[in-house]
Amino acid sequence: ADRVHVYENGPGADGGMVGRLRFEWTAPGIAAQIDNPLAQELAHDTPAAGRWVSTLGKGEALHAVIREMPEAERELAASLGVRAVLMVPILVDDVWWGGISFVDARTERAWNDVDVQALRVVAGALGTAIRRTRHEEALRDSGERLQGAVESLQEEFALFDAEDRLVVCNSAFRRRHPVAE
Repeated sequence: ADRVHVYENGPGADGGMVGRLRFEWTAPGIAAQIDNPLAQELAHDTPAAGRWVSTLGKGEALHAVIREMPEAERELAASLGVRAVLMVPILVDDVWWGGISFVDARTERAWNDVDVQALRVVAGALGTAIRRTRHEEALRDSGERLQGAVESLQEEFALFDAEDRLVVCNSAFRRRHPVAE
């Protein structure tokens, strides 16, 4: 592929859903599109996006060469330097998070089943990484809330595990019982 794009779904400025270009890789000699306003946010409710949103939203891959695309898609693809594209949805907890696309900017490449399956593996790995990051952030946030609640107690407080190891304590406990941090 000449370019690889990762798009993330989210609300646009007008409240409608958009796909935001988050990451881009380009082959040597291929113009980047990440700073192109047309590529930065692709509104889901446009004629150029309708077929893509419908297909990707169902968890299915979509690929096309420019000459076979409907007119609205052809115009957008041409303005972004796309001759052929393969896009696979990225799912996080079975919800359509966004997509990853392989773009051929030089030829009208025919994507085969091996290409689609390879990109599905990549999209699956990205979905797993995003889910793991979300869970780590939630765990960190809940730990910070717990520590805040424990610190708000006036009395000494300490929680030990089954092996008598200190799990969490507040500053009142630490003042009276110095512990190694």
